[in-house]
Amino acid sequence: MKFFIDKEKLSYAILNVQRAITTRSPLPILTGILFNCQGDRLHLSATDMEMSINCSVPADVIEPGALV
Repeated sequence: MKFFIDKEKLSYAILNVQRAITTRSPLPILTGILFNCQGDRLHLSATDMEMSINCSVPADVIEPGALV
């Protein structure tokens, strides 16, 4: 995965989805943010199993991919 994005856009997206992250979770995957690059967008997702937040911002995607 490789992409370029404006710092303000990335900060905006992270601030939006981090509200769904719990710090005391028995499942470590719930303490992270999913970054998914496809087309010309960066999609961020987070969940605490009760609430999910998704955000999408424009980005220059060189290599598509996903990571937490």
